[in-house]
Parts: sequence; structure tokens; C-alpha cells
Amino acid sequence: MAIDDFLNPEDENIIEENELTNEEILEIIRNSEAETETNIAENEDDSSELPMISVEEAVKLLDKVVRLFLGQEGDYSKEIDNMVKAGRVLRRLKENSFVQKSLDDYFKKSGSSKEKGKGKLVQKF
Repeated sequence: MAIDDFLNPEDENIIEENELTNEEILEIIRNSEAETETNIAENEDDSSELPMISVEEAVKLLDKVVRLFLGQEGDYSKEIDNMVKAGRVLRRLKENSFVQKSLDDYFKKSGSSKEKGKGKLVQKF
């Protein structure tokens, strides 16, 4: 097959374009922009938000990913080191979320339980 036959086949449908006026071109562009904005608005919904996960769940999932990389063939030491660092950050976040209670809080709760239990000491866990 010759290059000219490939580029200009004899059975090709030739479509002649009518010249568009500036007004017609602007109208086409406006319609195109309106359709694009409508499509964007339709695609934006609340389901695209990522679900929240706890720090504890994130630590468990990261541990699973580290085990996955440890079981793979090849050198993934840099990736594993980065995941270990991320795990330290997550564990620090978990530790910072703990609340230190005082002994006074414990005895206040126990005292109110004692009153409710008619002399019996009830522990709540």
C-alpha cells in the first residue's frame, strides 16, 4: 500500500465544514463550559470522602503492610524503613491520645458507686 493511498483513501467520506461565525463559535464554547460545570457538579458528592479510621486501626494495617513487604522477594529495605518510621509516628499519636487520670478521680467514682450500691464497692471498667 502506498503512503498516498493510506493518507488519502479513495473511499474516504469527505466532510466539508461550513464556516462558523464568531457568534456560533462563542455559543458552542458557552454550551461546552456549561456542560462541563454540570458534569463537575454531578460528580461531586459526599461519597467521595474517605472514611475516618482510628489510630489503632492504622497501626494494625501498617503492620500488615510491613509484613507483606518482608515476605516479598527483592530489596524493599528503604520502603520498610519508611513504614517503620510512620509506625512510630502513629504509635506516638496513640500515646498522646491517652488521658492521665488522677487517684482523686478514681475515688470520686468509687465513692459514688458505694453510695449507690448501699455499702458495696462497685468497680466500673
